[in-house]
Amino acid sequence: MTRRGVLLLAAVIAGAAAAVAPAARADDKAFKIIVNPDNRTIAVDRDFLRDAFLKKVNEWDNGTALRPIGLSTRFAARDQFTQEVLRKSPAQLKAYWNQQIFSGKGTPPPEAEHKPSPPKPEGGATQSPPA
Repeated sequence: MTRRGVLLLAAVIAGAAAAVAPAARADDKAFKIIVNPDNRTIAVDRDFLRDAFLKKVNEWDNGTALRPIGLSTRFAARDQFTQEVLRKSPAQLKAYWNQQIFSGKGTPPPEAEHKPSPPKPEGGATQSPPA
């Protein structure tokens, strides 16, 4: 599998500068979303991020495959992301994926067991660390 166009949703780091939509309110918690360095996406809105993680969309605007990766449930940032971006409780998210699996519609994104390194300050997308 190629890493081109991978959206690493696992890189949800609470309290960091927003890489999410400028439309988000200033009092919202911010999350950094790490994408493959070949992907020139600079910002995404929360609705797109939600749909990407829930696998309701499977491509970027340019047609490149989108492959979300979830942060392991052992990280508090995962629950924050689930509640604030996905607008679900952890139990609701688990039920959602159970329903998707049971109906044959999909499976949850794989989970990363570590937090990626912080993005480089020069801006743009940052590559995830090797697994």
